[in-house]
Amino acid sequence: MKKNLIKVILEIGLFIIFLISIESIYCVSAETINFDFNFSEPEINQVNISSNISDYVTIEGLYTTGFPSLPLLPIKSYKVLLPQKGIIDLINVTYSGNISLGNGYNITIGGYVINNYTSIEYYNFSSYYYNSSIPYPTNLSFITGIYNFRGYSILEFNLYPVHYIKETGEIYYYENMTVTINTNESGSVSSLFRGLLADKMAMHQIADNFSMENTYVTYPPTPAHSSIVDPSESYNYIIITKNFLINANPFPSSARDWYTFQDLADYKNDTGISTNIVTIDEIKNDPYYWNTSSSSLDNCNDTASQVRNFIYDAYNNWEIEYVLLGGDEWVVPIRVLYYNDCITGSTITSCPSDLYYSCLNGPFNVNNDGIWGKPCDGIDNGDVDLEAEVYVGRACVASPKEVSNFVYKTLIR
Repeated sequence: MKKNLIKVILEIGLFIIFLISIESIYCVSAETINFDFNFSEPEINQVNISSNISDYVTIEGLYTTGFPSLPLLPIKSYKVLLPQKGIIDLINVTYSGNISLGNGYNITIGGYVINNYTSIEYYNFSSYYYNSSIPYPTNLSFITGIYNFRGYSILEFNLYPVHYIKETGEIYYYENMTVTINTNESGSVSSLFRGLLADKMAMHQIADNFSMENTYVTYPPTPAHSSIVDPSESYNYIIITKNFLINANPFPSSARDWYTFQDLADYKNDTGISTNIVTIDEIKNDPYYWNTSSSSLDNCNDTASQVRNFIYDAYNNWEIEYVLLGGDEWVVPIRVLYYNDCITGSTITSCPSDLYYSCLNGPFNVNNDGIWGKPCDGIDNGDVDLEAEVYVGRACVASPKEVSNFVYKTLIR
């Protein structure tokens, strides 16, 4: 993959210092990372919700959150960059400074769930997750998952510094919590790793700690490419649409000039944003994007899968960052995703989403059952990776006139 001279100079010359205030980080070795978190004493304030008085617990700098019908407590959410090729052997959480704030509290519980925009679901989470005689939460931490962003592996977890025993009403908290992460180097280099400065800076905006970034020195094998994508070229911005919308100008407008997607591309190129237009027909007609190719991300050969495979190709070989889907669902198809009922585990409401096109790490329907986006539909039957590699927007247009209105409002503002 090409690296132009400007990018190399920037890589060498740009140094940024990040200040971290609430935790200290120290590396025992390249395979062991320790984090010390210090927490201030929680504040407890009485609140009146629908004539029910309860105690609301907060810690400065933390979110207070929880499930419906369960206590709302402060949590510390944290994202840490793992070493390149790092596989987790052990995550250990310890604490010190167990301080009781007293008994007799009645902590505020989470509200109800509104389902399908019409009805309130009175889920009783407490019958599943809550024993009033023991501390809640029962764990010190919860691992949200390990996700990939542009080839960087990021561990996400929550810490629970405050605990509550409903039977006695006691609240206590930990002044200090230490997280130790042990890894080995048995993993592989992500095919999404491009080593670009822009990718590193974007990763800094996602990860709370990126002390392991210097381990990301190995590039994946040179990616293959289709007949559409020429690696000698580079684009920041891609417009995906159909032929009839690129230069469509069936009749002039008496009120103003007529605008097309080509006008939008020309404007962006003129203002320093390298832009190209690719049509749906070009993508569909290239066997490289079919599921018979090793480049296919999903075991599916519909148009949506082919478009996603193209975006993956353009990401690796054109180094794109932005994608505009130029059309409504009849022009550029949507992918309908599903989510599970958090109580029963059954698959319920569907949701049309273009996350399918922006999140490029792994499949969205690994078992090929036609129900996309379930928590078991990702790599190795894990959760779907929702860290987006590219920024995707959609112009919901289906006619030349709608394209003209969209481009006019975008350019003229």
